[in-house]
Amino acid sequence: MRTDKQHRRTWLNVIGWVLAGALALDVVSVPLLIVGHGAPTVGTVPVGAIINGQPYVDVQRHLPDLFLGPVSLHAGRPSRTQDLLYALGNGLAVMLVLIPLLVLAIRLIEHARHHDPFTPQTVRRLRRLGLSVLVLGLLSGVVEYAAQTALLDISLPPDHALRFDATISHYPTPWWLLPGLMLLAFAEIVRHGWELRAELDEVI
Repeated sequence: MRTDKQHRRTWLNVIGWVLAGALALDVVSVPLLIVGHGAPTVGTVPVGAIINGQPYVDVQRHLPDLFLGPVSLHAGRPSRTQDLLYALGNGLAVMLVLIPLLVLAIRLIEHARHHDPFTPQTVRRLRRLGLSVLVLGLLSGVVEYAAQTALLDISLPPDHALRFDATISHYPTPWWLLPGLMLLAFAEIVRHGWELRAELDEVI
């Protein structure tokens, strides 16, 4: 029969393989996101701005859009700068910050596989990973928002008829907040477990 230690290593192996696969997929996906995107979305405008103002020549309009909500604005012949800004604002920033986060997570799992997980070193690694998720996640959100705003500004000059009504396509979400806080909480649980075991060892 397998011992608890063997079961722990088995599950850690599986998780480590999954994270390694996610890291490889992330690295491969980064250059694909930088490649040209045809006519990237640079922002949206309310339907009223299209009806009452001068229609933008590269607006993608369909009849249902008049009833469903904002109309998407597209860059007809995007420059390399527009392509890069579009990529940063639509996934590239997140993919870039995931690379160091996945590396830290894999190293943490490798440490837990070969050493006692209830140690001060594990607590430090968990705290480092949790803080990295919070800091890099926030940074990716700032970069994503800034890239979308810059893309809209260079695609629609200030004097353009629709610039006043146009907004970015979507706003970043705080995807990093919950996992970052959970990792920090788990670090405190491991620290508490390590302290309890140390007290028990002193008694024995």
